Amino acid sequence: DEIICRDEFLPSLSAVEYNAYLWNKKIYAGQETIADWDLPYTQVYYANEILQRLKKIAKSAINETHYENLEGAALFIRAYAFFNLAQIFAPPYDSSAPVNPYGIPLHLKADITQTSRRSTLQETYDQILSDLKQSVLLLPEIRDKQFPNRPCRASAHALLARVYLSMRLYDMALLHADECIKLSGNLLDFNDIDSTLRYPFEPTNEEVLYQSRIFSSCSIASGLETGLCAIDSQLYRLYDRHDLRRGLFFRTGQTGIPTFRGSFYNSAFAFTGLTTAEAYLIRAEGRLKCGYAELALLDINLLRQKRWRHGFFEPVISITADSVLALIEDERRRELVLRGQRWTDLRRKNTEGIGITLTRRSQDRIYELPPGDPRYVLPIPDLVIQVTGMLQNPR
Repeated sequence: DEIICRDEFLPSLSAVEYNAYLWNKKIYAGQETIADWDLPYTQVYYANEILQRLKKIAKSAINETHYENLEGAALFIRAYAFFNLAQIFAPPYDSSAPVNPYGIPLHLKADITQTSRRSTLQETYDQILSDLKQSVLLLPEIRDKQFPNRPCRASAHALLARVYLSMRLYDMALLHADECIKLSGNLLDFNDIDSTLRYPFEPTNEEVLYQSRIFSSCSIASGLETGLCAIDSQLYRLYDRHDLRRGLFFRTGQTGIPTFRGSFYNSAFAFTGLTTAEAYLIRAEGRLKCGYAELALLDINLLRQKRWRHGFFEPVISITADSVLALIEDERRRELVLRGQRWTDLRRKNTEGIGITLTRRSQDRIYELPPGDPRYVLPIPDLVIQVTGMLQNPR
């Protein structure tokens, strides 16, 4: 519910994007190569290849640091890929539900002849958490400012916080968000960002804990660049006129229709990595759900102060826990726009019974995606089902 595509733009989309945009039950229209599946599993393959080759190298006092950094990075990247796959090809995690057989295939060896089988949902998340917990012990403490696509210890804690938040295990999300902030808690003051630049944010800025762009093959990104796609008007109205994100994240041009201006990737492509700002948002929600509403409000006020124009920010004080939660949810929408997190948030909130129905209009027809709908889980690519015979997601 972050974007709207104009009707004249829809015919230029691939069949897969067109069908996914309108939440159709059948998506792939016979297409065999599905990037949303293939690219993460390519990441998994490379990570497994590294892990297997490392086992053939003797660890010594000379190479120990480099060895462990490589091992930690491979485990982090494998977990990152598995988690992204689970957000679209597996149902949302629910600890109170019975055993769910609709997890994802967990390839742990670089063997292309290995038969794919679906793991349970619990096995899927257990593997993601196991990889990340190991990576925390191996990755360097200091982030590589020159190469932000190389994870550090704070990256692993940030991803653990994101994973636990999606699982609705708020105490653990709080724990790892806090550890992340202790290691790397700097926030950009958006008053210091040059708003005259076409792409205002440097990809190596101090908030970036892990640089990633998983939407690189998405045609809608070009639509947002040209104005054929727009930011949802209700979302745009969430930004106060003194909120600097409104001008740094979006542009309106002569039409007055808000389109995407750019991201922490310093281009039209959406940044989908990890930042300290997201860690503060997760810590705030974790604090609130664990009974620390005043501390949660401190985190939100700290973030908002860095995003508002100097002289106009006023901290929010003395509000109810429900109001703090609403504030956190709005801040997640404002801060994490086009980061790939809204889909996961919708699945999580609807699992909690919030009941959010999404609506789109195209060619005078209304399309809806009600809460808990099976279409919140995309189908496994047809070719994978044909080759492996694994269970297909119900649609």
